[in-house]
Amino acid sequence: MISIVIPAYNQADVLEKSVKKLADFLNKYKYKYEILIAEDGSTDGTYEIASRLAARNPRIKVLHSDERRGKGGAIKHAFSKSKGDVLIFTDADLSAQMSSLPKFVEKIEHGYDICIGSRFIPSSRIERSFSRNLASRVYNLLAKILFNTKINDLQCGCKAFKKETLPILLSVKDNGWTWDTEVLLLAEKRKLKICQFPITWIQSKKSKVNLFKESFAFFVNLIKLRYDFSRRK
Repeated sequence: MISIVIPAYNQADVLEKSVKKLADFLNKYKYKYEILIAEDGSTDGTYEIASRLAARNPRIKVLHSDERRGKGGAIKHAFSKSKGDVLIFTDADLSAQMSSLPKFVEKIEHGYDICIGSRFIPSSRIERSFSRNLASRVYNLLAKILFNTKINDLQCGCKAFKKETLPILLSVKDNGWTWDTEVLLLAEKRKLKICQFPITWIQSKKSKVNLFKESFAFFVNLIKLRYDFSRRK
């Protein structure tokens, strides 16, 4: 069974279309699945939309929070309630195209602990602005310098995990946007089997990310994480 988590904070403009698209894809491939919408204290009607979707499809579940948990906190909470053998999370706008999903599942079922799509493998197909692409490359370069990681795209918004990795996923301290970076670095330290493969990524035009504000926060959090890792040793 596949559990797919969609963290959703003020995603009323894209959530219904994305969830329907995802469910249609999963039904087409005859997967046994559940979709967990981790609704994170939205104020724009996202919860109401998610509830309507769940009422129409018993495979869709809504996990509501009155207060914001943060992206990482919402994902962790949803994973803790999941029932699947393969755990996946994807951004609500589905910038990571679903055509890669069967490969994610296949890799996990064939022995990998974690599988991530990478926007920086040469054969990936990427449609995003120059500024966003540059910010991502600088972030990942800094991570390589600070952590000597072999992972070349820490923040791609679609990742798959074997159920057995759940204790690591829930142990991550960061509850915000740096959650998946910390997960991957912890997994690498513990020598888990991680695969990376090219992905098709088409950036949503409705993205709510403030590039300057979020980039600064990402870099600050990366420095904090380096300090925290040094203390853990």
